[in-house]
Amino acid sequence: LKAGGQNRALSYLNLGSYEADRSYAKAARATGAQLGSYAGYADGPSAEQWMNPGNPAWRKLVLEKIVPDLVKQGVDGFFLDNMEIVTHREAGDGPVLSAADRQAGLELVREIRDRYPNLLIVLQNGTSDVTRTGTVAGGRSFASLLDGVSHEAVFTTDRNGTYRRETDATALREMRAWQAMGLRPGGRPLHMSISEYVNTLGNHGLAREVGRLGREAGFTTFVTD
Repeated sequence: LKAGGQNRALSYLNLGSYEADRSYAKAARATGAQLGSYAGYADGPSAEQWMNPGNPAWRKLVLEKIVPDLVKQGVDGFFLDNMEIVTHREAGDGPVLSAADRQAGLELVREIRDRYPNLLIVLQNGTSDVTRTGTVAGGRSFASLLDGVSHEAVFTTDRNGTYRRETDATALREMRAWQAMGLRPGGRPLHMSISEYVNTLGNHGLAREVGRLGREAGFTTFVTD
């Protein structure tokens, strides 16, 4: 993947939940940080549970086991998933954290950044003002910890299990707000990408359309089934 240094390889890193088939699943269950099943992913070998980022045992597992094990593999950074747990405002979104636990989620990313200052960090989803304008210890902006932001399904929307061409106005507005900040981590433009879903590999028309929309909006655009 690194192609002799031409590419950077990021590892998926799930901070807001855990899947039952992960090697650290038993340790995750023992933390007592579970906040309930993840809607749509509650069953099967990869059944998922939301985790409280303010739980000390979960934080310790992330910082002393999960992240170091990935670093040992030689990754160039992390693609953070399910951090949107810190942005949930009502129960329909998933667990709603207390202000203290929400802040703990931001601080968890800060601790990863402080331990691995030379690795890349890209935040998926979770792009609301909670992260965009939030601050962490030392008066630093949360945004300054990141090398990029990404979002799923900005120009496609899931309707009863089928994705169709429909813009998520909130997601697009949030991504535009990040664009407007003009951040340049490490002297580079902030990486901004989107992932769009078109149900089947044969849906070329929708794939081309959302690919065009993403590029015109200034986002690195990935389209998949």
